[in-house]
Amino acid sequence: MNLIGSISGSPEPSRVTGMLGHKDRVKFAHRISEGVSSFEMAVPREQFDPGLSSDYFFFFAKKGEKMYIGYSGDYMRSYTLSTPYDVSTATYDDVQWNHSSVESSAESATMSPDGRYLYLAGQSEDTILMFTMSTPYDITTAQLGYHPREVNNVHTIGSITDSYRTGFRFGDSGNKFYITGSSSERLEQFSLSTAYDITSYTHDGYLLLSTYGIGDTKNVIWNNNGTKFFIVDDQGNHVNEFSVSNAWDVTSGTITELNELDIGTQESTPEDIAFNSDGTKMFIAGSAGDDINVYDLSTGFDTSTASFDTNYNVGATSVRSLEFSSDGTKLMVMDSGSDYIYYYTLSTAFDLSTLSTATIIDMGPSEYPTVSHSNALRSPFIGNIRSTRYNGDGSAIIVMDTDTSYDKLFEFKLLSPFDTSKIVMGYVSAVSQGSNYPADIEFSPDGTRVFILDGSDDKVYAWDLDYPFILSPNLMTFNSVSALLNHEGETALRGFALAPNGTGFYACGDGRNSVYFYDFLNNYVPFQTAFRDKGATDVTQYGLGETIPREVQVYFTDSGEFKLFIYGSGGGIIRCFNLLV
Repeated sequence: MNLIGSISGSPEPSRVTGMLGHKDRVKFAHRISEGVSSFEMAVPREQFDPGLSSDYFFFFAKKGEKMYIGYSGDYMRSYTLSTPYDVSTATYDDVQWNHSSVESSAESATMSPDGRYLYLAGQSEDTILMFTMSTPYDITTAQLGYHPREVNNVHTIGSITDSYRTGFRFGDSGNKFYITGSSSERLEQFSLSTAYDITSYTHDGYLLLSTYGIGDTKNVIWNNNGTKFFIVDDQGNHVNEFSVSNAWDVTSGTITELNELDIGTQESTPEDIAFNSDGTKMFIAGSAGDDINVYDLSTGFDTSTASFDTNYNVGATSVRSLEFSSDGTKLMVMDSGSDYIYYYTLSTAFDLSTLSTATIIDMGPSEYPTVSHSNALRSPFIGNIRSTRYNGDGSAIIVMDTDTSYDKLFEFKLLSPFDTSKIVMGYVSAVSQGSNYPADIEFSPDGTRVFILDGSDDKVYAWDLDYPFILSPNLMTFNSVSALLNHEGETALRGFALAPNGTGFYACGDGRNSVYFYDFLNNYVPFQTAFRDKGATDVTQYGLGETIPREVQVYFTDSGEFKLFIYGSGGGIIRCFNLLV
Protein backbone atom coordinates (compact mmCIF):
# COMPACT_ATOMS: atom_id res chain seq x y z
CA MET A 1 0.00 0.00 0.00
CA ASN A 2 1.06 3.62 -0.50
CA LEU A 3 1.66 6.01 2.36
CA ILE A 4 0.07 9.40 2.07
CA GLY A 5 -0.53 12.44 4.22
CA SER A 6 -3.63 14.45 4.96
CA ILE A 7 -4.01 18.17 5.15
CA SER A 8 -4.03 19.17 8.79
CA GLY A 9 -5.00 22.74 8.20
CA SER A 10 -1.90 24.07 9.92
CA PRO A 11 1.86 23.66 9.76
CA GLU A 12 1.66 21.22 12.68
CA PRO A 13 2.48 17.52 12.06
CA SER A 14 -0.28 15.66 10.27
CA ARG A 15 -2.28 13.05 12.11
CA VAL A 16 -2.36 9.40 11.03
CA THR A 17 -5.60 8.88 9.17
CA GLY A 18 -7.13 6.55 6.65
CA MET A 19 -9.33 7.26 3.68
CA LEU A 20 -10.70 5.71 0.52
CA GLY A 21 -8.88 6.99 -2.54
CA HIS A 22 -9.60 6.82 -6.25
CA LYS A 23 -9.73 3.43 -7.90
CA ASP A 24 -11.08 1.96 -4.60
CA ARG A 25 -7.67 1.69 -2.94
CA VAL A 26 -7.39 2.25 0.80
CA LYS A 27 -4.64 4.71 1.66
CA PHE A 28 -3.05 5.50 5.00
CA ALA A 29 -1.41 8.72 6.01
CA HIS A 30 1.86 8.99 7.87
CA ARG A 31 3.31 11.60 10.20
CA ILE A 32 5.52 14.19 8.55
CA SER A 33 7.44 16.55 10.80
CA GLU A 34 7.09 19.49 8.42
CA GLY A 35 3.31 19.53 8.35
CA VAL A 36 1.52 18.06 5.35
CA SER A 37 1.99 15.78 2.39
CA SER A 38 -1.10 15.78 0.25
CA PHE A 39 0.27 13.45 -2.43
CA GLU A 40 1.46 9.86 -2.62
CA MET A 41 5.21 9.69 -2.24
CA ALA A 42 6.17 6.03 -1.91
CA VAL A 43 6.25 5.26 -5.63
CA PRO A 44 5.48 7.64 -8.49
CA ARG A 45 2.60 6.53 -10.68
CA GLU A 46 4.43 7.32 -13.93
CA GLN A 47 7.74 8.84 -14.82
CA PHE A 48 9.66 9.91 -17.90
CA ASP A 49 13.35 10.47 -18.50
CA PRO A 50 13.91 12.77 -21.53
CA GLY A 51 17.66 12.21 -21.39
CA LEU A 52 18.46 15.92 -21.38
CA SER A 53 21.06 17.90 -19.48
CA SER A 54 20.52 21.12 -17.54
CA ASP A 55 16.77 20.53 -17.31
CA TYR A 56 14.78 23.60 -16.32
CA PHE A 57 11.06 23.29 -16.93
CA PHE A 58 8.20 21.40 -18.55
CA PHE A 59 4.47 21.87 -19.06
CA PHE A 60 1.47 20.18 -20.67
CA ALA A 61 -0.91 21.50 -23.32
CA LYS A 62 -3.88 20.32 -25.36
CA LYS A 63 -5.44 18.65 -22.31
CA GLY A 64 -2.38 16.55 -21.65
CA GLU A 65 -1.86 15.34 -25.21
CA LYS A 66 1.22 17.55 -25.69
CA MET A 67 4.20 18.08 -23.41
CA TYR A 68 7.08 20.55 -23.73
CA ILE A 69 10.45 20.41 -21.98
CA GLY A 70 12.94 23.25 -21.69
CA TYR A 71 16.62 22.69 -21.13
CA SER A 72 19.99 24.48 -21.13
CA GLY A 73 18.18 27.82 -21.03
CA ASP A 74 18.13 27.93 -24.85
CA TYR A 75 15.93 25.10 -26.10
CA MET A 76 12.43 23.68 -25.90
CA ARG A 77 11.31 20.26 -27.16
CA SER A 78 7.86 18.99 -28.07
CA TYR A 79 6.39 15.57 -27.15
CA THR A 80 3.13 13.77 -27.86
CA LEU A 81 1.43 11.59 -25.22
CA SER A 82 -0.70 8.67 -26.38
CA THR A 83 -2.49 8.80 -23.01
CA PRO A 84 -3.16 12.34 -21.74
CA TYR A 85 -1.02 13.34 -18.76
CA ASP A 86 0.65 9.91 -18.66
CA VAL A 87 4.30 10.89 -19.08
CA SER A 88 5.31 7.27 -19.58
CA THR A 89 3.55 7.38 -22.98
CA ALA A 90 5.48 10.45 -24.20
CA THR A 91 7.14 10.32 -27.63
CA TYR A 92 9.57 12.97 -28.86
CA ASP A 93 8.16 14.82 -31.88
CA ASP A 94 11.64 15.50 -33.25
CA VAL A 95 10.78 19.18 -32.85
CA GLN A 96 13.21 21.50 -31.08
CA TRP A 97 12.97 25.27 -30.79
CA ASN A 98 16.04 27.41 -30.21
CA HIS A 99 14.91 30.61 -28.49
CA SER A 100 18.35 31.82 -27.41
CA SER A 101 18.14 34.89 -29.64
CA VAL A 102 15.33 36.32 -27.52
CA GLU A 103 15.82 34.50 -24.20
CA SER A 104 19.01 32.57 -23.46
CA SER A 105 18.33 31.81 -19.83
CA ALA A 106 14.76 30.51 -19.82
CA GLU A 107 13.38 29.42 -16.46
CA SER A 108 9.81 28.50 -17.34
CA ALA A 109 7.15 28.49 -20.05
CA THR A 110 3.47 27.87 -20.51
CA MET A 111 0.84 28.01 -23.24
CA SER A 112 -2.70 29.32 -23.65
CA PRO A 113 -5.38 26.59 -23.63
CA ASP A 114 -6.04 26.95 -27.36
CA GLY A 115 -2.36 26.53 -28.24
CA ARG A 116 -2.25 29.93 -29.91
CA TYR A 117 0.07 31.74 -27.50
CA LEU A 118 3.31 30.68 -25.87
CA TYR A 119 4.92 32.43 -22.91
CA LEU A 120 8.59 32.30 -21.95
CA ALA A 121 10.07 33.49 -18.65
CA GLY A 122 13.79 34.01 -18.21
CA GLN A 123 16.69 35.90 -16.71
CA SER A 124 18.11 37.33 -19.93
CA GLU A 125 15.19 39.71 -20.39
CA ASP A 126 13.86 39.60 -16.80
CA THR A 127 10.32 39.46 -18.09
CA ILE A 128 7.66 37.24 -19.64
CA LEU A 129 7.68 37.25 -23.43
CA MET A 130 4.57 36.36 -25.39
CA PHE A 131 4.73 34.52 -28.71
CA THR A 132 2.05 33.78 -31.28
CA MET A 133 2.07 30.39 -32.99
CA SER A 134 0.64 30.42 -36.50
CA THR A 135 0.00 26.69 -36.09
CA PRO A 136 -1.47 25.94 -32.65
CA TYR A 137 0.83 23.93 -30.36
CA ASP A 138 3.67 24.00 -32.93
CA ILE A 139 6.52 25.80 -31.19
CA THR A 140 8.53 26.05 -34.42
CA THR A 141 5.95 28.58 -35.70
CA ALA A 142 6.34 30.88 -32.67
CA GLN A 143 6.85 34.57 -33.39
CA LEU A 144 7.50 37.18 -30.74
CA GLY A 145 4.46 39.31 -30.04
CA TYR A 146 0.93 39.20 -31.39
CA HIS A 147 0.94 38.19 -35.06
CA PRO A 148 3.88 40.40 -36.01
CA ARG A 149 5.01 40.95 -39.58
CA GLU A 150 8.41 42.41 -40.18
CA VAL A 151 10.74 43.61 -42.92
CA ASN A 152 14.34 43.86 -41.77
CA ASN A 153 17.11 46.13 -43.06
CA VAL A 154 14.79 48.76 -44.48
CA HIS A 155 17.75 50.87 -45.60
CA THR A 156 18.76 48.17 -48.12
CA ILE A 157 15.43 47.44 -49.79
CA GLY A 158 14.66 49.24 -53.01
CA SER A 159 17.00 50.48 -55.72
CA ILE A 160 19.85 51.67 -53.50
CA THR A 161 21.03 51.57 -49.92
CA ASP A 162 19.78 54.65 -48.09
CA SER A 163 21.26 55.07 -44.64
CA TYR A 164 18.54 57.50 -43.57
CA ARG A 165 15.04 56.26 -44.27
CA THR A 166 12.62 58.94 -43.16
CA GLY A 167 9.09 57.76 -43.82
CA PHE A 168 6.67 55.47 -45.60
CA ARG A 169 3.04 55.40 -46.72
CA PHE A 170 0.50 52.97 -48.12
CA GLY A 171 -1.47 53.67 -51.30
CA ASP A 172 -4.00 52.07 -53.64
CA SER A 173 -5.98 50.46 -50.80
CA GLY A 174 -2.84 48.90 -49.37
CA ASN A 175 -1.69 47.33 -52.63
CA LYS A 176 1.22 49.76 -52.85
CA PHE A 177 3.61 51.24 -50.36
CA TYR A 178 6.28 53.89 -50.68
CA ILE A 179 9.46 54.63 -48.72
CA THR A 180 11.30 57.95 -48.60
CA GLY A 181 14.95 58.54 -47.77
CA SER A 182 16.98 61.71 -47.43
CA SER A 183 20.36 60.17 -48.30
CA SER A 184 19.34 59.02 -51.77
CA GLU A 185 16.41 61.44 -52.24
CA ARG A 186 14.53 58.58 -53.89
CA LEU A 187 10.86 57.77 -53.58
CA GLU A 188 10.88 53.96 -53.67
CA GLN A 189 7.72 52.20 -54.85
CA PHE A 190 6.63 48.65 -53.94
CA SER A 191 3.66 46.44 -54.82
CA LEU A 192 2.10 44.21 -52.17
CA SER A 193 0.62 40.90 -53.27
CA THR A 194 -1.52 40.99 -50.10
CA ALA A 195 -2.90 44.37 -49.15
CA TYR A 196 -1.10 45.97 -46.19
CA ASP A 197 1.09 42.88 -45.73
CA ILE A 198 4.55 44.46 -45.68
CA THR A 199 6.22 41.06 -46.06
CA SER A 200 4.60 40.51 -49.49
CA TYR A 201 6.40 43.37 -51.22
CA THR A 202 7.96 43.48 -54.68
CA HIS A 203 10.07 46.47 -55.70
CA ASP A 204 8.61 48.38 -58.67
CA GLY A 205 11.15 51.14 -59.07
CA TYR A 206 11.79 54.66 -57.86
CA LEU A 207 11.52 58.36 -58.61
CA LEU A 208 14.63 60.51 -58.12
CA LEU A 209 13.30 63.52 -56.22
CA SER A 210 16.53 65.53 -56.36
CA THR A 211 15.71 66.10 -60.04
CA TYR A 212 12.98 68.43 -58.79
CA GLY A 213 15.25 70.31 -56.39
CA ILE A 214 14.18 68.35 -53.31
CA GLY A 215 17.11 68.02 -50.91
CA ASP A 216 15.82 66.45 -47.67
CA THR A 217 12.84 64.18 -48.31
CA LYS A 218 10.85 63.39 -45.18
CA ASN A 219 7.52 61.85 -46.16
CA VAL A 220 4.92 61.22 -48.85
CA ILE A 221 1.14 61.08 -49.14
CA TRP A 222 -1.35 60.54 -52.00
CA ASN A 223 -4.74 61.98 -52.79
CA ASN A 224 -7.75 59.66 -52.77
CA ASN A 225 -7.58 58.38 -56.35
CA GLY A 226 -3.81 58.19 -56.77
CA THR A 227 -3.49 60.94 -59.36
CA LYS A 228 -1.44 63.21 -57.08
CA PHE A 229 1.25 62.74 -54.47
CA PHE A 230 2.84 65.22 -52.08
CA ILE A 231 6.41 65.29 -50.72
CA VAL A 232 7.56 66.97 -47.50
CA ASP A 233 10.99 68.56 -48.12
CA ASP A 234 12.84 69.66 -45.00
CA GLN A 235 15.64 71.42 -46.92
CA GLY A 236 13.34 73.95 -48.55
CA ASN A 237 10.58 73.73 -45.93
CA HIS A 238 8.18 72.96 -48.76
CA VAL A 239 5.32 70.68 -49.66
CA ASN A 240 5.87 69.65 -53.29
CA GLU A 241 2.76 68.60 -55.21
CA PHE A 242 2.99 66.23 -58.23
CA SER A 243 0.54 64.68 -60.69
CA VAL A 244 0.99 61.25 -62.32
CA SER A 245 -0.52 59.98 -65.56
CA ASN A 246 -0.69 56.41 -64.22
CA ALA A 247 -2.52 56.24 -60.89
CA TRP A 248 -0.37 55.31 -57.88
CA ASP A 249 2.69 54.87 -60.09
CA VAL A 250 5.87 56.95 -59.90
CA THR A 251 7.88 54.54 -62.06
CA SER A 252 6.16 55.09 -65.44
CA GLY A 253 4.12 57.58 -67.40
CA THR A 254 4.29 61.34 -67.03
CA ILE A 255 5.10 62.94 -63.67
CA THR A 256 4.56 66.68 -63.37
CA GLU A 257 5.39 69.00 -60.49
CA LEU A 258 2.34 71.21 -59.98
CA ASN A 259 3.16 73.37 -56.99
CA GLU A 260 5.72 74.11 -54.28
CA LEU A 261 4.12 75.35 -51.06
CA ASP A 262 6.38 77.24 -48.65
CA ILE A 263 5.56 76.27 -45.05
CA GLY A 264 8.80 77.55 -43.46
CA THR A 265 7.06 80.41 -41.65
CA GLN A 266 5.04 77.92 -39.64
CA GLU A 267 7.53 75.01 -39.39
CA SER A 268 11.28 75.03 -40.12
CA THR A 269 11.68 71.26 -39.74
CA PRO A 270 8.63 69.62 -41.33
CA GLU A 271 8.41 65.86 -40.87
CA ASP A 272 5.03 64.52 -42.01
CA ILE A 273 1.80 65.40 -43.76
CA ALA A 274 -1.87 64.37 -43.66
CA PHE A 275 -5.15 65.44 -45.23
CA ASN A 276 -8.76 65.17 -44.17
CA SER A 277 -11.08 63.01 -46.25
CA ASP A 278 -11.78 65.50 -49.06
CA GLY A 279 -8.41 67.24 -49.03
CA THR A 280 -9.73 70.60 -47.83
CA LYS A 281 -7.57 70.50 -44.71
CA MET A 282 -3.85 69.74 -44.63
CA PHE A 283 -1.85 68.93 -41.50
CA ILE A 284 1.92 69.35 -41.19
CA ALA A 285 3.82 67.86 -38.23
CA GLY A 286 7.26 69.23 -37.42
CA SER A 287 10.06 68.72 -34.93
CA ALA A 288 11.07 72.38 -34.66
CA GLY A 289 7.75 73.54 -33.28
CA ASP A 290 6.81 70.04 -32.07
CA ASP A 291 3.28 70.78 -33.09
CA ILE A 292 0.76 70.25 -35.89
CA ASN A 293 0.04 73.10 -38.29
CA VAL A 294 -3.35 73.19 -40.01
CA TYR A 295 -4.02 74.66 -43.45
CA ASP A 296 -7.31 75.24 -45.27
CA LEU A 297 -7.49 74.38 -49.00
CA SER A 298 -10.32 75.97 -50.95
CA THR A 299 -9.89 73.22 -53.56
CA GLY A 300 -9.30 69.76 -52.21
CA PHE A 301 -5.77 68.41 -52.59
CA ASP A 302 -4.67 71.59 -54.40
CA THR A 303 -1.86 73.15 -52.36
CA SER A 304 -1.92 76.30 -54.49
CA THR A 305 -5.17 77.16 -52.69
CA ALA A 306 -3.76 76.54 -49.18
CA SER A 307 -3.84 79.13 -46.39
CA PHE A 308 -2.54 78.71 -42.86
CA ASP A 309 -5.23 78.33 -40.20
CA THR A 310 -3.73 77.50 -36.82
CA ASN A 311 -1.39 75.18 -34.95
CA TYR A 312 -1.76 72.78 -32.02
CA ASN A 313 0.80 71.65 -29.47
CA VAL A 314 0.28 67.93 -28.92
CA GLY A 315 2.66 67.51 -25.97
CA ALA A 316 5.42 65.69 -27.83
CA THR A 317 9.06 66.79 -27.74
CA SER A 318 10.29 65.49 -31.10
CA VAL A 319 7.37 65.00 -33.48
CA ARG A 320 8.14 62.72 -36.44
CA SER A 321 4.81 61.51 -37.81
CA LEU A 322 1.06 61.87 -37.53
CA GLU A 323 -1.68 59.54 -38.72
CA PHE A 324 -5.47 59.86 -38.61
CA SER A 325 -7.94 57.02 -38.64
CA SER A 326 -9.92 56.77 -41.86
CA ASP A 327 -12.89 58.60 -40.30
CA GLY A 328 -10.74 61.29 -38.66
CA THR A 329 -11.88 60.56 -35.10
CA LYS A 330 -8.56 59.08 -33.94
CA LEU A 331 -5.03 60.41 -34.21
CA MET A 332 -1.60 59.06 -33.33
CA VAL A 333 1.52 61.19 -33.15
CA MET A 334 5.00 59.68 -33.02
CA ASP A 335 7.63 61.26 -30.75
CA SER A 336 11.06 59.92 -31.67
CA GLY A 337 12.77 61.72 -28.79
CA SER A 338 11.06 59.50 -26.25
CA ASP A 339 9.81 56.76 -28.60
CA TYR A 340 6.31 57.52 -27.35
CA ILE A 341 3.14 57.21 -29.38
CA TYR A 342 0.60 59.86 -28.37
CA TYR A 343 -2.92 58.61 -29.05
CA TYR A 344 -5.96 60.92 -29.14
CA THR A 345 -9.63 60.74 -29.94
CA LEU A 346 -11.45 63.65 -31.64
CA SER A 347 -15.08 64.38 -30.90
CA THR A 348 -15.31 66.13 -34.29
CA ALA A 349 -13.53 64.46 -37.19
CA PHE A 350 -10.21 66.10 -38.19
CA ASP A 351 -10.85 69.01 -35.80
CA LEU A 352 -7.78 69.27 -33.56
CA SER A 353 -9.57 71.64 -31.20
CA THR A 354 -11.60 68.62 -30.05
CA LEU A 355 -8.59 66.46 -29.15
CA SER A 356 -8.88 64.33 -26.05
CA THR A 357 -6.17 64.05 -23.42
CA ALA A 358 -3.36 61.95 -24.81
CA THR A 359 -2.88 58.29 -24.00
CA ILE A 360 0.87 57.70 -24.08
CA ILE A 361 2.29 54.35 -25.19
CA ASP A 362 5.96 53.87 -24.35
CA MET A 363 7.63 52.01 -27.22
CA GLY A 364 11.21 52.74 -26.17
CA PRO A 365 13.99 50.22 -25.52
CA SER A 366 13.85 50.95 -21.79
CA GLU A 367 10.47 49.20 -21.80
CA TYR A 368 10.63 46.84 -24.73
CA PRO A 369 12.69 43.61 -24.67
CA THR A 370 16.16 44.58 -25.82
CA VAL A 371 16.90 41.72 -28.17
CA SER A 372 18.63 41.79 -31.53
CA HIS A 373 16.76 42.51 -34.73
CA SER A 374 18.59 39.71 -36.52
CA ASN A 375 16.86 36.81 -34.77
CA ALA A 376 14.50 34.56 -36.67
CA LEU A 377 11.67 35.19 -34.22
CA ARG A 378 11.08 38.70 -35.55
CA SER A 379 11.90 40.61 -32.42
CA PRO A 380 10.41 44.10 -32.53
CA PHE A 381 13.27 45.87 -30.75
CA ILE A 382 12.86 49.62 -31.06
CA GLY A 383 15.71 52.07 -31.41
CA ASN A 384 14.44 55.16 -33.28
CA ILE A 385 10.87 55.27 -34.56
CA ARG A 386 10.31 57.50 -37.60
CA SER A 387 6.77 56.73 -38.81
CA THR A 388 3.63 54.92 -37.71
CA ARG A 389 0.74 54.03 -40.03
CA TYR A 390 -2.57 52.23 -39.68
CA ASN A 391 -3.41 49.36 -41.98
CA GLY A 392 -6.66 49.51 -43.93
CA ASP A 393 -9.14 48.36 -41.31
CA GLY A 394 -7.25 49.70 -38.29
CA SER A 395 -6.54 46.24 -36.90
CA ALA A 396 -2.81 47.00 -36.77
CA ILE A 397 -0.23 49.72 -36.93
CA ILE A 398 2.97 49.44 -38.90
CA VAL A 399 6.04 51.09 -37.41
CA MET A 400 9.22 52.19 -39.18
CA ASP A 401 12.26 51.98 -36.91
CA THR A 402 15.44 53.48 -38.37
CA ASP A 403 17.95 52.79 -35.64
CA THR A 404 21.20 52.01 -37.48
CA SER A 405 21.46 48.58 -35.88
CA TYR A 406 17.82 47.56 -35.89
CA ASP A 407 16.14 49.35 -38.81
CA LYS A 408 12.96 47.67 -39.97
CA LEU A 409 9.24 47.85 -40.59
CA PHE A 410 7.09 45.80 -38.26
CA GLU A 411 3.48 45.36 -37.35
CA PHE A 412 1.66 45.56 -34.02
CA LYS A 413 -1.91 44.35 -33.66
CA LEU A 414 -4.64 46.50 -32.14
CA LEU A 415 -7.44 44.84 -30.22
CA SER A 416 -9.88 47.61 -31.17
CA PRO A 417 -9.87 49.20 -34.65
CA PHE A 418 -7.68 52.33 -34.90
CA ASP A 419 -7.38 52.42 -31.10
CA THR A 420 -3.63 52.65 -30.56
CA SER A 421 -4.10 52.43 -26.79
CA LYS A 422 -5.07 48.80 -27.42
CA ILE A 423 -1.73 47.91 -29.00
CA VAL A 424 -0.38 44.47 -28.07
CA MET A 425 3.30 44.56 -27.21
CA GLY A 426 3.68 41.00 -25.95
CA TYR A 427 5.52 41.25 -22.65
CA VAL A 428 5.12 42.02 -18.94
CA SER A 429 6.80 45.09 -17.48
CA ALA A 430 7.80 43.11 -14.42
CA VAL A 431 10.93 44.97 -13.36
CA SER A 432 8.94 48.15 -12.80
CA GLN A 433 7.03 46.31 -10.05
CA GLY A 434 10.15 44.86 -8.42
CA SER A 435 10.30 41.44 -10.08
CA ASN A 436 13.67 40.90 -11.75
CA TYR A 437 14.00 37.11 -11.76
CA PRO A 438 10.88 35.50 -13.29
CA ALA A 439 11.29 31.88 -12.26
CA ASP A 440 7.80 30.66 -13.21
CA ILE A 441 4.57 31.87 -14.77
CA GLU A 442 0.95 30.81 -14.34
CA PHE A 443 -2.41 32.05 -15.61
CA SER A 444 -5.79 31.77 -13.96
CA PRO A 445 -7.96 29.32 -15.96
CA ASP A 446 -9.92 32.14 -17.60
CA GLY A 447 -6.70 33.97 -18.53
CA THR A 448 -7.62 37.23 -16.81
CA ARG A 449 -4.83 37.10 -14.24
CA VAL A 450 -1.16 36.25 -14.62
CA PHE A 451 1.21 35.29 -11.81
CA ILE A 452 4.99 35.44 -11.72
CA LEU A 453 7.06 33.61 -9.13
CA ASP A 454 10.20 35.66 -8.56
CA GLY A 455 13.29 33.58 -7.85
CA SER A 456 15.25 36.40 -6.27
CA ASP A 457 12.84 37.49 -3.54
CA ASP A 458 10.64 34.34 -3.36
CA LYS A 459 7.41 36.24 -3.84
CA VAL A 460 4.46 35.90 -6.23
CA TYR A 461 3.47 38.92 -8.32
CA ALA A 462 0.02 39.19 -9.91
CA TRP A 463 -1.43 41.31 -12.72
CA ASP A 464 -5.02 41.60 -13.98
CA LEU A 465 -5.36 41.41 -17.77
CA ASP A 466 -7.83 43.45 -19.82
CA TYR A 467 -7.95 40.69 -22.44
CA PRO A 468 -7.55 37.00 -21.54
CA PHE A 469 -4.03 35.65 -22.12
CA ILE A 470 -2.87 38.89 -23.78
CA LEU A 471 0.31 40.40 -22.30
CA SER A 472 1.02 44.09 -22.82
CA PRO A 473 1.89 46.74 -20.21
CA ASN A 474 -0.87 49.05 -21.45
CA LEU A 475 -3.47 46.26 -21.24
CA MET A 476 -2.76 45.00 -17.73
CA THR A 477 -2.93 46.34 -14.19
CA PHE A 478 -0.65 45.34 -11.35
CA ASN A 479 -2.75 43.61 -8.72
CA SER A 480 -0.53 42.71 -5.78
CA VAL A 481 2.57 40.96 -4.53
CA SER A 482 2.54 38.21 -1.96
CA ALA A 483 4.43 38.08 1.31
CA LEU A 484 7.72 36.20 1.40
CA LEU A 485 7.33 32.48 0.66
CA ASN A 486 10.08 31.26 2.94
CA HIS A 487 8.77 28.10 4.55
CA GLU A 488 11.39 27.10 7.16
CA GLY A 489 14.12 29.05 5.43
CA GLU A 490 13.46 28.19 1.78
CA THR A 491 15.25 30.89 -0.24
CA ALA A 492 15.45 29.37 -3.72
CA LEU A 493 11.93 28.87 -5.05
CA ARG A 494 11.86 27.87 -8.73
CA GLY A 495 8.49 26.25 -9.54
CA PHE A 496 4.94 27.48 -9.06
CA ALA A 497 1.57 25.90 -9.91
CA LEU A 498 -2.00 26.96 -9.19
CA ALA A 499 -4.33 24.32 -7.87
CA PRO A 500 -6.89 23.71 -10.66
CA ASN A 501 -9.80 24.16 -8.26
CA GLY A 502 -8.54 27.58 -7.25
CA THR A 503 -8.04 26.87 -3.55
CA GLY A 504 -4.31 27.47 -3.44
CA PHE A 505 -0.97 26.95 -5.09
CA TYR A 506 2.09 24.74 -4.98
CA ALA A 507 5.71 25.80 -5.07
CA CYS A 508 8.99 23.95 -5.14
CA GLY A 509 12.52 25.02 -4.33
CA ASP A 510 16.03 23.67 -4.39
CA GLY A 511 17.05 25.47 -1.20
CA ARG A 512 15.40 22.74 0.88
CA ASN A 513 14.49 20.41 -2.02
CA SER A 514 10.84 20.51 -1.11
CA VAL A 515 7.35 21.03 -2.50
CA TYR A 516 5.12 23.44 -0.62
CA PHE A 517 1.39 24.05 -0.57
CA TYR A 518 -0.34 27.33 0.27
CA ASP A 519 -4.07 27.91 0.32
CA PHE A 520 -5.74 31.19 -0.53
CA LEU A 521 -7.43 33.20 2.18
CA ASN A 522 -10.59 35.30 1.90
CA ASN A 523 -12.79 32.23 2.17
CA TYR A 524 -10.80 30.50 -0.54
CA VAL A 525 -11.67 33.07 -3.17
CA PRO A 526 -9.71 31.84 -6.20
CA PHE A 527 -6.57 33.57 -7.35
CA GLN A 528 -5.98 36.07 -4.61
CA THR A 529 -2.39 36.49 -3.54
CA ALA A 530 -3.26 36.45 0.16
CA PHE A 531 -2.45 32.93 1.34
CA ARG A 532 -1.76 30.59 4.25
CA ASP A 533 1.24 28.29 4.54
CA LYS A 534 -0.01 24.68 4.75
CA GLY A 535 3.31 22.85 4.94
CA ALA A 536 6.00 21.12 2.93
CA THR A 537 7.23 17.77 1.68
CA ASP A 538 10.92 17.02 1.27
CA VAL A 539 11.18 15.26 -2.09
CA THR A 540 14.57 13.74 -1.26
CA GLN A 541 13.39 11.69 1.71
CA TYR A 542 11.70 9.11 -0.52
CA GLY A 543 14.74 8.12 -2.53
CA LEU A 544 13.52 9.72 -5.74
CA GLY A 545 16.94 10.88 -6.84
CA GLU A 546 15.72 14.45 -7.35
CA THR A 547 17.81 16.91 -5.37
CA ILE A 548 17.17 20.09 -7.38
CA PRO A 549 13.40 20.41 -7.97
CA ARG A 550 12.84 23.25 -10.46
CA GLU A 551 9.30 22.69 -11.72
CA VAL A 552 6.02 21.61 -10.20
CA GLN A 553 2.85 21.17 -12.27
CA VAL A 554 -0.64 20.26 -11.13
CA TYR A 555 -3.46 19.11 -13.42
CA PHE A 556 -6.99 17.78 -12.98
CA THR A 557 -7.49 15.22 -15.74
CA ASP A 558 -10.65 14.37 -17.69
CA SER A 559 -10.60 10.96 -16.01
CA GLY A 560 -11.08 12.61 -12.62
CA GLU A 561 -7.53 12.35 -11.31
CA PHE A 562 -5.66 15.13 -9.55
CA LYS A 563 -2.00 14.81 -10.59
CA LEU A 564 1.14 16.51 -9.39
CA PHE A 565 4.38 16.40 -11.39
CA ILE A 566 7.90 17.18 -10.21
CA TYR A 567 10.84 17.86 -12.51
CA GLY A 568 14.33 19.04 -11.77
CA SER A 569 17.93 19.21 -12.83
CA GLY A 570 19.14 16.81 -10.15
CA GLY A 571 17.62 13.58 -11.44
CA GLY A 572 16.30 14.96 -14.74
CA ILE A 573 13.18 12.79 -14.54
CA ILE A 574 9.54 13.91 -14.65
CA ARG A 575 7.62 12.09 -11.93
CA CYS A 576 3.87 11.97 -11.44
CA PHE A 577 2.02 11.58 -8.11
CA ASN A 578 -1.63 11.48 -7.11
CA LEU A 579 -3.06 14.42 -5.24
CA LEU A 580 -5.91 13.91 -2.79
CA VAL A 581 -8.84 16.29 -3.14
